[in-house]
Amino acid sequence: MRLSELEREYRRGMVENTVYVDPATGEIITNARDVYRRLPRDLIPIEYNSFGAQWYRTPRGSLRLKREFREMKIHFPSFFLCEDSYGNLYWIGRLYVNRIPHTLLLGYSQIHPSRPIKAVILYPKGVRTMTHHIYSNGEICYYSPKEPWNPNWTAYFVALRVKALLVGVYEGRI
Repeated sequence: MRLSELEREYRRGMVENTVYVDPATGEIITNARDVYRRLPRDLIPIEYNSFGAQWYRTPRGSLRLKREFREMKIHFPSFFLCEDSYGNLYWIGRLYVNRIPHTLLLGYSQIHPSRPIKAVILYPKGVRTMTHHIYSNGEICYYSPKEPWNPNWTAYFVALRVKALLVGVYEGRI
């Protein structure tokens, strides 16, 4: 998407620019009225920091982003595409595994698709200690030496891999 198209998406409510996560429940809060209603609870503002030119502002990148946006909205409608104050894009949403809600952040690197999408579990915190594929900061290793990062992988594909990994963790296979 060109910058003007991204601005139009903001106005239509497709891209969020202020996203908070309630640390007690993992609930994603995008509505400013809901943020003020929940204060004084400590809400975590989401910023995914990386600097530099953004991949989605190129012609190929904008086509890819449109495709990924459609794919995520069809298969994971509860996920929001967000842009932080540095211009970095990320998806944030709820993923249900064994009826347990997991708040997941999928962050694009500034040189996507050359670098993998970062996947981080923000909530619940207890999942982080269940396997060596989930680091203490909540970051998930969803690829392996047998299956290294592939630039053709989309946010939808990464979300599916994360969900499969979490199912394996809960079933005791991983």
